[in-house]
Amino acid sequence: MPIPPRTNPLLAETVRSVRPDGFFAPPVFREEKTLDKRQLLKLFREQSASEFIGTITPGFHIFGLTKGQFSLVDVVREVSNRVGPCDLALSTWTIGKIEGGELEKLSKENRFSSVRILLDFTFQSRQPNVNAQVRKVFGARAIVVTRNHCKFALFSNDRWKIVCRTSMNLNYNPRLEDLDIKDDPALYSFFMAILDEIFASNENRRQATKEERAAAFAALGG
Repeated sequence: MPIPPRTNPLLAETVRSVRPDGFFAPPVFREEKTLDKRQLLKLFREQSASEFIGTITPGFHIFGLTKGQFSLVDVVREVSNRVGPCDLALSTWTIGKIEGGELEKLSKENRFSSVRILLDFTFQSRQPNVNAQVRKVFGARAIVVTRNHCKFALFSNDRWKIVCRTSMNLNYNPRLEDLDIKDDPALYSFFMAILDEIFASNENRRQATKEERAAAFAALGG
């Protein structure tokens, strides 16, 4: 009786094979050693904001949600990249230290003909150092505080009247946010009329002391 051939157990199963040119994943990994994590994050934020806004044309309207991959200061940068020198008005509850520095840098690049910022009055006690820096850069008359939780940015020059409405503050906050940007002179005028009245009614007032702010907060039911 013939002896059956012996089977190599290592070859008994089907072997999964692939040609060396049969995959399409990037074959090269590059790591830029000169950039730290903060620089890489900033580059990613700038790219993400730029991709979100894309190309703008007269009357454009963009609405979407972000995953927190960029902040409102990145939007300010990218819109100003596209419209050129403009008047800027911001309304926000707070400004982060890094974002305040980035806003200062944009201003020193002569992107803005004028800047006005509406802030919540608690910002003065929550972020005293950032508050002092913002006032130093833009001037006391450029800052008005009120009981504020409204977030928007207005951009204006001879060609554009752009309104940006958002849930984002002027600080990096990696969470789901909404963002609506449109070139709309009528809506721009609506926001500007409110802002003009607020600034006109406060332009001659001195900065309140800590005790006065506390009293005002208590009077408002805070």
